[in-house]
Amino acid sequence: METVASEPSKPTMFDKYGGVPTVTQIVRDFYHRVLTDLALHRYFENVNTERLIQHQIELIAYIMGKPMREFEKVRLTQVHQPQRITLSAYERLISILRQVLLDAKIEGNDIISIIQKVDEYRSMIVFDA
Repeated sequence: METVASEPSKPTMFDKYGGVPTVTQIVRDFYHRVLTDLALHRYFENVNTERLIQHQIELIAYIMGKPMREFEKVRLTQVHQPQRITLSAYERLISILRQVLLDAKIEGNDIISIIQKVDEYRSMIVFDA
């Protein structure tokens, strides 16, 4: 009986870039830049930033391919709606994320993929009335 070797699975972006240490560095750099940005700082007043950073590490790891037990999209809406995040603020956040990913030496196609996946949640984040 002949056995056929299965092809090794393609590593995820999460694995490709070094897992939790890299994602942690990306998220911490992102929030350092966001919290010092005068146009964005107001969205983070009275927010436990360390808790937020831990949550974002999980989210970015998930977006980069790390399996997650559960992702609560409803919770995403509940948390962001009271902030009344404008489209321009969201676009500024995406711009900062793109630059952080570039600085972290993430490849161009992977940056595009990450940004596209983040953008899938735009309607749950932006509440520009």
